[in-house]
Amino acid sequence: MAAVTYVDSSQSEFSYHARPFPMWAVSVSEVLRMKAPVQQHEELLRSGQVVLHEPEFYVLFVSHQWLGLHHPDPDGRQLQVLQEALGGCISGRLLKESDSVSRTLVGNRPASSNERRAMCNGYIWLDWFCIPQDPSQHANQQLAIKSIPSYVDACSCFMALVPPLLHASGKTCDYESWLRRGWCLAELWCTQLSSRQSLPMIAIRGPDAADFVQAVNWVYTLPHEGEFSLEADRSRIRDMLQASLQCRIAFLEAKKTHPALCRYLKGRFHDWADAEPSHTQRSEEDFLSHFGFPSLAEGLKVRDIGALACAVLSDNIPMIQRLVQAKACMRTRCKPLMNIDVLAWTPLHLAVQRGSRALPVMAELLRLKADPNSTDTLGLPLLGISRDAATVEFLVQHHADVNFQAGVSKVSPLGLSAARVSSASVISKLLELRADVNGSEARGGLGHSALVNLIWESRTLQQGGVQLAALLVRARADVNASGRATGLFRCLELGFRAAVCLGSRSSFASFHANSSSGPLGYAALGGHAPMVSLLLASRADPDLPNSRGMTPRQLADAQTQLLFECMDCMECSPEGLTDSNMQPLFCEDNANDWDEQRCFSI
Repeated sequence: MAAVTYVDSSQSEFSYHARPFPMWAVSVSEVLRMKAPVQQHEELLRSGQVVLHEPEFYVLFVSHQWLGLHHPDPDGRQLQVLQEALGGCISGRLLKESDSVSRTLVGNRPASSNERRAMCNGYIWLDWFCIPQDPSQHANQQLAIKSIPSYVDACSCFMALVPPLLHASGKTCDYESWLRRGWCLAELWCTQLSSRQSLPMIAIRGPDAADFVQAVNWVYTLPHEGEFSLEADRSRIRDMLQASLQCRIAFLEAKKTHPALCRYLKGRFHDWADAEPSHTQRSEEDFLSHFGFPSLAEGLKVRDIGALACAVLSDNIPMIQRLVQAKACMRTRCKPLMNIDVLAWTPLHLAVQRGSRALPVMAELLRLKADPNSTDTLGLPLLGISRDAATVEFLVQHHADVNFQAGVSKVSPLGLSAARVSSASVISKLLELRADVNGSEARGGLGHSALVNLIWESRTLQQGGVQLAALLVRARADVNASGRATGLFRCLELGFRAAVCLGSRSSFASFHANSSSGPLGYAALGGHAPMVSLLLASRADPDLPNSRGMTPRQLADAQTQLLFECMDCMECSPEGLTDSNMQPLFCEDNANDWDEQRCFSI
């Protein structure tokens, strides 16, 4: 069948993305009434359930992994979770707060009544519903795929539908596997490169688990480096990413509202688009023009991703040398850009964030006397943001202190790396270079060990978090080390203890109110059941109280509490909760059943 040509009048005026195929959507009310098995686009089109998008629509972009080979949700289990989570979001039962990083830096982000009302009356874009699926419509399907960046621009919210469910192959599909899939990453990238002023991301991990999250992982995981069922899709995704980046940059240049973000994206275009940097043919005048600086002197004055930062991001070593010769300051910190995981960082931080591909730039900056122990405004150390083992080793060779602690936070490189849930190769390299596995809590500040930082920040990445925790435990991390906050963080602890006493149920308040808890206390508090299993097997004390008198047993939610009861009732040894590789034998919610049962293999 020949491809049908459509006229789509719904394209947003501010979108710079091409839309060769119209955007379809299904109303939230229709989705809430659907039964399994979910019908595909052509059937929904015939029944009138899918409609052409209109500019005034409030659309939720739903990204998910397919659970079957020929149908994304053969048994309707994703649909069930989506329906229950949507109901919770609309009623206000869910989406009550942001993740801890967002709350610390930009404040709380609960869903407003207007957002809940818009969601109730809104529409959903989901590939199975809105992209042609019939083999005879292959040409239109490809046009729709090319239009995904434009569809994203028309959406008001991005939802990652990631409950732990079994794929037809027997593998578990969850948030961690979603972050590895090339197509899911492409949708995430398009969302973060959208032309919208604000496009919140919600992770739906279960019928009662939906939260606003920061999509910082998108900066480090390229879609075309993800996993694909069809290898041919890799180049298709790379082309889509390049086009999306170019459109985002063009939009920012035209609107002139976020010059720092525009310069950052220009600087890193060659990293992300898998292209060669073009600075070798660029004169000083071309460099200044490309990044929007009227003159060299003006570029030196800019702190918000200034000229030196742009040279660092674009691998332009000759320009780095010219700027330093012109008295560019190596210690200047840029303003935070939260959506690209940039805090108040120096030019050397920006190079380290890029990983080993920027080693030549790092070498030049260090030759020019950049400080390998520089920090951000909170005292978070440069070494702790390393993305790979090669960067860690390189910085230590250039006199970065593997146990450096400073500023108000006094977090060590290992503590920061753990909080960022870095790769096992980074954690291993820090330990190999004699990072003190129990050092972060010894000198005050935040007062938490690397193990606690990892436990709290890996609640959404539980499988990877447990593997890293086992690595720290093997390195003799103290599983019973209590927190010792001082200064600002001690004040936060006391303030939030009062808030909890007055009825606050915020996870952010609970985190600080129980700051004196140890690793097991935080695992129990966060409902991190596999981590609780690992820590109990490592002889963590379930009855060790914090300064509020609360033990891990008392901090545990109803479901995690079953682990403590199981160990007591069955009179098993703690080691019985893990296998020979220290992996938990605890199976969280059965991947095919959303009931209250838990299974134990002891």
